[in-house]
Amino acid sequence: SEVAAAAAGQQQHVAAPLVSGGGVCDSSGQEPHYVDSSLLQLAPQAPRRAGSTNAAEAQLPRLLATLQSSRVNVSYSLSVEIKSVVPSFGRNEGFVAFLLEYNVELWNASVALSLSCASVDGSHRSQVKMYGGETGADYKTYMVWKCDWPVEERHKECHTVHLEEGSSRTLRASVRACQTPKLLKKSYNMAACVSPVWETPDQPGKSGILKLPQWLEWNFMHGFEHFLVYTLSSADKRVQQILKLFVDRRLVTQVLLTDANVQRPGYETQGWMGNDCLYRMKHRARWLMPFIDRDEYLRFNVSSANGGGGSDGGSFSHAAATVLAEQGLCEAGGKKGGAAGLEAMPSHTPHSLSFGRFTFAYPGDSVRAFDIESNLREKHLAHLCPKYIVQPSLVHVLFIHWPTSWVQGTQSLWLPAAMLAGYHYRTAARKSTSVTDDMLRRRRAIWERPSSAGSGVRGQRSPRRCRPREEHRPNSLHWMHRLQPQIGKRRSWTPRGRCRSVSPPSCSA
Repeated sequence: SEVAAAAAGQQQHVAAPLVSGGGVCDSSGQEPHYVDSSLLQLAPQAPRRAGSTNAAEAQLPRLLATLQSSRVNVSYSLSVEIKSVVPSFGRNEGFVAFLLEYNVELWNASVALSLSCASVDGSHRSQVKMYGGETGADYKTYMVWKCDWPVEERHKECHTVHLEEGSSRTLRASVRACQTPKLLKKSYNMAACVSPVWETPDQPGKSGILKLPQWLEWNFMHGFEHFLVYTLSSADKRVQQILKLFVDRRLVTQVLLTDANVQRPGYETQGWMGNDCLYRMKHRARWLMPFIDRDEYLRFNVSSANGGGGSDGGSFSHAAATVLAEQGLCEAGGKKGGAAGLEAMPSHTPHSLSFGRFTFAYPGDSVRAFDIESNLREKHLAHLCPKYIVQPSLVHVLFIHWPTSWVQGTQSLWLPAAMLAGYHYRTAARKSTSVTDDMLRRRRAIWERPSSAGSGVRGQRSPRRCRPREEHRPNSLHWMHRLQPQIGKRRSWTPRGRCRSVSPPSCSA
């Protein structure tokens, strides 16, 4: 019935998880032939040992945190591997979150424990709350232990947390929750999590050296205000060259993954990074895109979004708010189209917007063309699990294709393809991609405009020579031309922009 209603163009309020709407998962819960093509390397290099660090890694620009899982004993009979310990602070709330991989036995053993978090001096103590196994969601992969923490410590970079058991307050473990909070703004309308992946040298058309810049810029142009990028300690050093222009404009903050067990992140490790990203962006992002790959693009088609921009432009966060307002629904905060903040939670408040994906053919020249230049897709939504965007304040735990733990009273809202769809550029099959769809292709022209009319000479700050602040952005078309001859080569390169030496604040007037 959900598939039929979606085909009829009707939104439904469906309790999460949602696996319908023109697509189903295979028996393993994974997408068949899953490929994430956000690649990190120009050419293969001898990898460093994945747990190793060096001075360059220690000095990564805009490094928010470094992840390293650890095993601790939380009772005389239970040892757990904690993947991440994340401090999270809002204006009136603070907590520390512990991320663990989910299994039924661990969940049952955990809820049977009486654990609390305490500060080193014992002045603060709070009970551990557990999320991730309490719902009927399918494909649970992670669970979270969460304990309140004094909000007045929100400016500290590291917090030492003692895990105590029982009424006797027996100290079982001591962990540190660290990040650099000053790197992030107080709030973003929309943010995205970017996971590290790899390249296949014999498939240059899938190289992320082409896909990553255009994907970042496209989403920045459509209202994404920040990207939390996860970087492997063994990644090629040219990753930083790709990200530099975005880092310099404070559009990207990085998280370094140094776990010795991760040689090459794939489908399973995405859950770790997505949930870590969720908790680092709680209290920060109004909407979050946790698991969209670099060969996937969102296409909103909301006539009233951003003054009628619809799929041709405008802000995705504005489009999401418009979708909810038109359905009489509420964002976090309890207001129709309101601001973020968990103040009240009316019935049927969506914690996420779920959608299906159309499979598109690669562009004719997949090395020298943007993904969105392809206008050929399959007729129907792919039979794959859905993807989604989420309100971080309303969920506790995520799976790649739907939340698995959420605030009581909230639901997942399935949107029909006529309103929101993912465009997935992933196939070379021309026979099956027979439908012409130009909705994103016609937006390509905006990339041909220079990012600024400035001269690029340091120190020249004429308002007449600079466009408005929001147009100071990396120029992917220029990057593409520079990167084309370097596929498979090891020569270094430097992205250039016509006004690259003039920072956005100097042109804000």
